[in-house]
Amino acid sequence: MIQSERQAYSRSEAASTLGCSEATIDRMIRGGQLRGTRIGKRRIVITGTEIQRLLSEGVNASKERRDHQK
Repeated sequence: MIQSERQAYSRSEAASTLGCSEATIDRMIRGGQLRGTRIGKRRIVITGTEIQRLLSEGVNASKERRDHQK
């Protein structure tokens, strides 16, 4: 299992870690599959705990992307 060493990830860092695009991260946040925290007006961060939860549940970001394209 991959251990998350970071406390917080930007959208782009989360996308890189999960192997998906920032747009997929945005869809997952809007869809309730991933919890993001807004910092200020624009910045969204995802906690390391949330990344770890997603990885441990086996959520497949590439499947999320394919499902969206249907």
